[in-house]
Amino acid sequence: MLLDTNDDIRIEVISGLAERKDERVLETIIKELKKDVIFDEIIIAAGNAGSKELLPILNELLNEFRDERIIDKINESIKKIKENVCE
Repeated sequence: MLLDTNDDIRIEVISGLAERKDERVLETIIKELKKDVIFDEIIIAAGNAGSKELLPILNELLNEFRDERIIDKINESIKKIKENVCE
């Protein structure tokens, strides 16, 4: 399911596992964040996963986007991860 070619199914599975903080999804989120086309839901899933392992990639993405809406989503995910790490 994590490798499903149907974007909707793959994103739903990734989001669900990220919500549950299932570490098996981290590698998939990293791969998704490195693609040419990144879905908003993947950025949100990164924040929900809460792993500091995702911070460098999210910080890199901040420099790649000009769209304030996307930048806000990335910043929200970074904030969520940092809050999770401090707990």
